[in-house]
Amino acid sequence: MNIRILSLSAALVAFAAAPSLHADTMLSAHAGKVFSGDDLDDSVTTYGGALTFMGDGAFGFEIEGGYTSDFYGFDDAGFENNLGTLMANILLGSSFAEDRGRVYLSVGGGLMKSRFDASDEDDVFDVDRNDFGVSGGVGAMGFFTDNLGIRGDVRYFRNIGDPEPDHEFDLDFGSTDFWRGTAGLVLKF
Repeated sequence: MNIRILSLSAALVAFAAAPSLHADTMLSAHAGKVFSGDDLDDSVTTYGGALTFMGDGAFGFEIEGGYTSDFYGFDDAGFENNLGTLMANILLGSSFAEDRGRVYLSVGGGLMKSRFDASDEDDVFDVDRNDFGVSGGVGAMGFFTDNLGIRGDVRYFRNIGDPEPDHEFDLDFGSTDFWRGTAGLVLKF
């Protein structure tokens, strides 16, 4: 009996939400530069992709990831390092040019993963750290056809974590922050 009620409830929720779930599904790949961060000496190349759902209205949702090798530099010191991000973002946007283009604001949060790998045999300087991160930015998309277009955006990223490992729950902005500018192709389904 409980399974029938649960199944019926789930079906009613799905049926009621179906009209509001109409959205364009977009898959994009991007490349660009990470710049202007406290930990950066120079801009470095980054790449990644996104899965975006954006409706006819102003709202959308996105899962976006990026990877930057040699994020912290140290090439000449024998350290391999990278930074990866995986963010869930809310998009607020608007269409223009007869729905051939969109501008949007993005805000979200997710994982910022840093890795340092020293070339020593004792693995003394190996660090693999996961932090919560936040991001925000602006961007635009333009479509050449109904299914193919380009996308570009600029976003700011910052990690949030416990500043001291003292077994107390404290949250503060961390030391890793940077700007990222990317451009890439978009496929709309």
